[in-house]
Amino acid sequence: MIRRFTLPEELTHSLFFSEDTVFVNQEERLQWKGDAEYIRFPYEVLYYQNIEASRPWEEPHEAIVWMFTEWRKISGESAQCFAERNLQEALPFMKAGISLFLTCLFWMNNHPVHLENWQEQMDKLSNHPLNIKERATFILLRPGHYSSYIQLKELMTEIEKQFYKLAALQKAVKKRIKE
Repeated sequence: MIRRFTLPEELTHSLFFSEDTVFVNQEERLQWKGDAEYIRFPYEVLYYQNIEASRPWEEPHEAIVWMFTEWRKISGESAQCFAERNLQEALPFMKAGISLFLTCLFWMNNHPVHLENWQEQMDKLSNHPLNIKERATFILLRPGHYSSYIQLKELMTEIEKQFYKLAALQKAVKKRIKE
């Protein structure tokens, strides 16, 4: 059942939410479900409201792998829009890509997405690309520009490399512990 929720302060950001309410299907969020709803941060909406739901950032591997696949689709669509110089059509794809990036970034660090004062939140994350604050600020201020797409594309490439490196290290540690 889809319910209306007040937008939590932690998710306040004008790029993603223009109103102070959001609609989420709570029943569908009891387990990780890969779908386009990541744009609206449904798991975080429920988490910040203290409502029972899955917390994919606690065991994010499957979700993040799915997001990298989704990013490739979004990136292709964005590139096509920019190639045709259709900035209005590119904007929804850029918003989706930015939310994927932020979700990957926070979840890779086992944190829910936190958009309010996001720059301060970056200091709490141990795994992130270099100069993340400056680069993310650039993208968030100009989401419909081609240069922001290029920067986002580079950030997604960097975070994917970091994610798989971190996953390999964690696997090696678990293997050593078992021995």
